[in-house]
Amino acid sequence: MACQNGTQHLISWSNTALFDAQGEVEFIITTGIDVTEQRRVWNKLELQYRQNKLLTDVTRKIRMSIELKEILQTAVTEVQHLLACDRVVIMKLKPNQNALPISEALLPDLPSMLDYEFAVPLLQGDYLARYRQGKVLAIDDVAMAAIDPDIKQLLQQFQIQAKLVVPILAQGQLQGLLVAHQCHHPRQWQEFEIQLLNQLGDQIGVALSQAQLLNYTEKLVEERTKELTAANELLKLEIVERKQTEQELRENQQKLAGILDNADEAIISINEQQQIQLFNQGAEKIFGYQTAEIIGQSLDILLPQAFRQVHRHHIKQFAELPAKSRQMTDRNSNVYGRHKDGHEFAAEASLAKLQTKAGMFFTVMLRDVSERKQTQEKLQTSQTLLVKAEKIAKIGSWEYDHETNHTSWSEELFNILGFEQDRPLPSCQEILNRVHPEDLLLVKKTLRAGHRQGTSWELNYRLLFPDGTIKYIESRGEPTVNSAGKVLKVLETIMDVSDRIQAEQSLQRSENQLKLITDALPVLIAYIDDRQRYIYNNRTYESWYGKPRSSLQGKSIKEVVGEHNYQQMLPYIKTALTGKTVTFESQPIADEGNFYWMNATFVPDFNSHGEVKGFFSMIEDITERKAVEQMKSEFISIASHEMRTPLTAIHGVMKLLSAGRLGELSESGAKMAEMALRNSDRLVRLVNDILDLERMESGRDELDLQQCDSAELIQQAIDTTISIADEQGISLQAEAQSLKFLGDRDRLVQILNNLINNAIKFSPANSTICISSKLDQQNILFSVKDQGRGIPKNKLETIFERFQQVDASDSRQKGGTGLGLAICRHIVEQHQGKIWVESVYGQGSTFFFLIPQ
Repeated sequence: MACQNGTQHLISWSNTALFDAQGEVEFIITTGIDVTEQRRVWNKLELQYRQNKLLTDVTRKIRMSIELKEILQTAVTEVQHLLACDRVVIMKLKPNQNALPISEALLPDLPSMLDYEFAVPLLQGDYLARYRQGKVLAIDDVAMAAIDPDIKQLLQQFQIQAKLVVPILAQGQLQGLLVAHQCHHPRQWQEFEIQLLNQLGDQIGVALSQAQLLNYTEKLVEERTKELTAANELLKLEIVERKQTEQELRENQQKLAGILDNADEAIISINEQQQIQLFNQGAEKIFGYQTAEIIGQSLDILLPQAFRQVHRHHIKQFAELPAKSRQMTDRNSNVYGRHKDGHEFAAEASLAKLQTKAGMFFTVMLRDVSERKQTQEKLQTSQTLLVKAEKIAKIGSWEYDHETNHTSWSEELFNILGFEQDRPLPSCQEILNRVHPEDLLLVKKTLRAGHRQGTSWELNYRLLFPDGTIKYIESRGEPTVNSAGKVLKVLETIMDVSDRIQAEQSLQRSENQLKLITDALPVLIAYIDDRQRYIYNNRTYESWYGKPRSSLQGKSIKEVVGEHNYQQMLPYIKTALTGKTVTFESQPIADEGNFYWMNATFVPDFNSHGEVKGFFSMIEDITERKAVEQMKSEFISIASHEMRTPLTAIHGVMKLLSAGRLGELSESGAKMAEMALRNSDRLVRLVNDILDLERMESGRDELDLQQCDSAELIQQAIDTTISIADEQGISLQAEAQSLKFLGDRDRLVQILNNLINNAIKFSPANSTICISSKLDQQNILFSVKDQGRGIPKNKLETIFERFQQVDASDSRQKGGTGLGLAICRHIVEQHQGKIWVESVYGQGSTFFFLIPQ
């Protein structure tokens, strides 16, 4: 409200209707309370609360005793505790101006100053004059202070590094000093500490004066007793009159309460003792108490514990001020009430006072603002989260009001556009100057349509900064238009998508590079999704099928390769889609009806949840390689057949020659004949192995399946090879379970003989070869374990191929054809089994083969 003198005041209004006998409104009572001053004072009281509470507590303890020694000791003890200092001492100033410590509180590890009398030098210079004027001496660091060296030495004797000295004055005379010491480190004395110590010095001065007056007071007690007796009689009469007045006032207040009961605010009146005299229905609703149970109670019952002392001080201070009313809260602060059920709530309150013959009464008008406060807090939280979200997402926003010509920006928009937040909002031209010249015309056209025609927009453009930096922006605008089509407001969001654009560009570059690489490879490379549809294929696919890659993408495998070829590939496709890498060879049909060979590898691709989302397909045309292998195989087969007849004759002649059937040979001739016989044996085995392998690969060698016992097969193989093992000093050990299964007995013994012979060749003397069999799920697992030299990791697969050995010299030194393991693999695969080797080079090898049961 504006007053005549031009000042503005905050008024709290309430209206109460008075009804006549017929229930009609006869009068309306309007109550207005000026609460402006109350808001201003509240913050100041809040700041003074802690200091005054500390001072009040110490003063109360000092004044609880009339014994001077007890008072002084209480003072130093409380000060040391409150200020958390190392030593507090009270010094009495003697007539000769020497200082005598009379009370002290200190930490256990510090020297006491009691029983020391400090001579005049302690107070030399103008110190004494300053103390008599009531001035305080505060030294934060003794070592750095500009004080007399003798005094500094004296302070160091008692380990004093910082001190605060307050004079104790009694009736204007300097009686002593109240001194606080910090001994373990320097200390910067705070203003409130100085004020507190100064006020305590005053209280101690009062205590000294009281002690001096104690004797005099006792003399006057007797005289005063008579006077008090007379005064007591007068007081009794006054109390009777006051009770009558209070009763009349209470009756009037009850009448007033009836008028105010319809007010929504809580209206509460208290006397000087802060006892509740008036409690309206609004107060009942807010606090939960009934009037009958609250009248006469202390106001403390309605206040949280933490606010009771503050409120008492507030009331006491207000009583001494000339103002008749004041506001207890403002926009940024609240008082707090305590409901009957114990919960506390925020409130706005104003306070008024009235002086009567019976004393002063105070009336509080209070409104519960808990819901409003919660709403404000939620709004503030939402705004904070919005700012954080905009910063994380790099989204800024602005709004322009065409009616008021007002523009507002979010914090993040300043960061995106590169403007400082503490400057005025940039002009439209300043913003457009940041737009890349190539995008400027489009931006202007889009914004003009949005502001003039109310057209929403989505726009991507670039910002170009003075240092050459480019930002990529995604803009969305949404105008607000009234029913007449007039644009009222425009809201635009601006997102910095530079990171996304740069990532997309980087990804595009990587994709282009990968495309160049895959297109250059003579391999059919494709990516196929979990629905068996082509997502990507390289240029080799185009050349192979004679179709552009765009015509292949999205089509199923069956559509591209045909039904026959698809059925060949289907088991391997299913394997890849279960998450396993698979490599296989196949002989599909070309479009012209010709067969060709391919080697394919399918590698599964997983999503973030570990689910297969497709697979990579890499297919190599190996038709030419297969043709070469076929030619080689045919050549070897033909050559072996042609060599077999003459080789048999040569071998027979050499046996006769070595046996002396064709006459006696010289010693050297016998050696030559023996060497020729060994080599002819090796050639016979080589030719037989080649013919066996050729017969197996051609499919002309069928298995003779019969009931077999794994233990019997192993024993038969050991019986065959035991003599060779004994010659080499090697033990053969069987650890075989007796397991029944269908198999070709001779071929399986051939495998075991081959593996045992190899183990004997490469095992040292006095070692053991272990041959075992056991059940592995639905298969029989055979193994031959030696203690030989082992096999390098890079040879573990190749040794099962034709003419492959660990070392090229093995053929000469150990004998053998290099075909034994290839024959073993063919026999195992004929049984639908699997063969492999596990070895650590230098630590021996174990050959395994599985035969289905």
